[in-house]
Amino acid sequence: MYAANLIRHKVNSGTVSRVPRAKPRGGQLVAFENFESATRVESPLYNPFPNHYNRSNNRERTARPKCNEGSISAVGMSRSYQDYGKFASGKKIQSASDGAAELTIIEKEDAQIRGYKAGENNIGSAKDMLNIADGAMGGITDYLQRIRELGVRAANTATVTDAERQSMQKEIDQLKQGISDLAGQTTYNTKHLLDGSYDKFQIATDGNGNGIDVATTDATLQMLGIADFDVTKDFDLQDIDDALAKVSGGRSSMGAQSNALDHAYNYSTNTRLNVTASKSRLEDLDYPEAISEKKKKETLQEYALFMQKKKTEQQVNSMFRMFA
Repeated sequence: MYAANLIRHKVNSGTVSRVPRAKPRGGQLVAFENFESATRVESPLYNPFPNHYNRSNNRERTARPKCNEGSISAVGMSRSYQDYGKFASGKKIQSASDGAAELTIIEKEDAQIRGYKAGENNIGSAKDMLNIADGAMGGITDYLQRIRELGVRAANTATVTDAERQSMQKEIDQLKQGISDLAGQTTYNTKHLLDGSYDKFQIATDGNGNGIDVATTDATLQMLGIADFDVTKDFDLQDIDDALAKVSGGRSSMGAQSNALDHAYNYSTNTRLNVTASKSRLEDLDYPEAISEKKKKETLQEYALFMQKKKTEQQVNSMFRMFA
């Protein structure tokens, strides 16, 4: 309700005079010092407490009380949205405002993790390559073993005829062609592994680009030394034994390199997991703690709104009593 039956106003003489109930006119309240006087004192319709005079006749301005409920509510909603975003993502650090130092560390650790993961993929690819090469070398070993067997039989001049040796040589030629095919056609991602095209392959095994070199064996007939092996002529079985030794040595070397890659993979994986754990401690949201903190914030926000409303009511009531 607007004001009481009598409103005190300061008029020309500085004294306080009683006037009848003011009546609204065009959005203003009009009060007169007396019914004959046309002296008008105006006050806003919606604010019964304009600039007024206190009892000591000292003029003072009474400010309209401001309610900050809207701003409090807006801030609370903004924080609430941020909290829900953290709950949805499971991350307590989502931007620099959540922790600039922590975010810098998290980004560096994330780069390390990605690097180690890429290194592990490289190691896996290198092992696949070595396994393919080793499988082909196993096939070459089988061919060489059969060639040696035929060579031993052909060396028995007492019981083997020339026609039989020629038949054996035809089989040996087919076996040598098989060796040549394996050496020339064994590839990984279009790279030839056993024809001597590459001396070595560099494998990046960690997040810093460090790594190890792996190499395969040149298994061509020329490198094995059996391109001209012919049992119909003078031949030496030692040539086949030497070829078998070269293939066996190459397979042993690739096996050792595969073991080295296993150690590098284990190191990379262990390091990546430790860095991931460190990143998780900084970044991941502790749900029980976060829920408890959110409830605490909501309680404090509700209390702040309640106290603001109460303060506003007290200010309004105080002003009504002042002018009653």
